[in-house]
Amino acid sequence: MSNPIAQTPSELPDIVASAVQEVVSDSRGLGLTWAVRIATIVTTTPLTIIYDGDAETASAVSMIGNLAPSQRVYCLIVPPSGNFVVGCLNTTLGNMGANVATAGTVVTTPAGGAETAVPSATWKAEPIYNFDPKTIYKATITGFMVESTGAGGAVCFIRIRKGSASTTGTLLGLAEMFTPVGFGGLTQSFCYVMYFKNSTSDVVRTKLSLTINGVIGAGTWSLNGDATNMPLALVVESVGSITANPGLAYSPTF
Repeated sequence: MSNPIAQTPSELPDIVASAVQEVVSDSRGLGLTWAVRIATIVTTTPLTIIYDGDAETASAVSMIGNLAPSQRVYCLIVPPSGNFVVGCLNTTLGNMGANVATAGTVVTTPAGGAETAVPSATWKAEPIYNFDPKTIYKATITGFMVESTGAGGAVCFIRIRKGSASTTGTLLGLAEMFTPVGFGGLTQSFCYVMYFKNSTSDVVRTKLSLTINGVIGAGTWSLNGDATNMPLALVVESVGSITANPGLAYSPTF
């Protein structure tokens, strides 16, 4: 470090500024500064990570609870204490977005109730979701259902599938609705909660489909939503890692 002794009072501010700059430079060279870097979880017991661009793993301490292998995280480097996991990359606990329709009846099955998806064009919003690896998600479905006839009890399935307007994409959720004898043609509101997970080691980017089909009965089934009473909506929320939610391990997966 250069001589910090000021020769005159007017030189003092410049001397202090120069000394501070040299201390900062020296601390960086010695690796004594805090830094935030992105890393990938390698193992969880013990917790090890590998920073982007590095070839060697490092031990770490999680400040955010249980983690999963391959999960992408933010790490705070605090010399000489170590590495601290302080956040998840691309993971937002809580609402992630929603499919929403408010145009009234948006889909109707053919007679007999073959599985039919809500058309992509009828969604007011149809986001592409980013599903992080080893993470569980909650889906809440709301809206109205109408069965066309009253000639006997009728049963329909409402499904969530991977992909846009798909009746063949991976099944991620299933609910059943029953219409008693004599109640055909009446509108029923519904609210279902389902869970699914991304058990892969990669981010899955996809839209989601909502489908309906009759399984008992000869009529047609429709899904309906409007802005005044209740939209037809599929709301997705991130719950957290699979490791941190063992009770939801049963959930369907991509």
